[in-house]
Amino acid sequence: MATSRQTIESLTKLLGPGARSHAMMGEYVLYWRERVVGGLYDERLLLKDVAAVREAVPQAPLEEPYPGARPARRLPLPADEQEAGALIEVLEAMWSQVPAPRRR
Repeated sequence: MATSRQTIESLTKLLGPGARSHAMMGEYVLYWRERVVGGLYDERLLLKDVAAVREAVPQAPLEEPYPGARPARRLPLPADEQEAGALIEVLEAMWSQVPAPRRR
């Protein structure tokens, strides 16, 4: 089951101007301040498995976005601004731990 456009639009709206997404094969890559931090796969929010995410949400399970992909940490989709604020804190903490975009 692919992620719905409504789900990604709701998430990026809650996260505000630092968030954007890019559609890819029926799913969405999630960017935070122009760095790839994870994505939405089958209606699941998966963030890269970096130290900041492991520290902030140690109970978050590792899941594959799709068969054969590198596992990522599954977090619940925020339902309101308060939950989105907590997610933004995680995104800010992990931002320096994910690579900057390559120059073309």
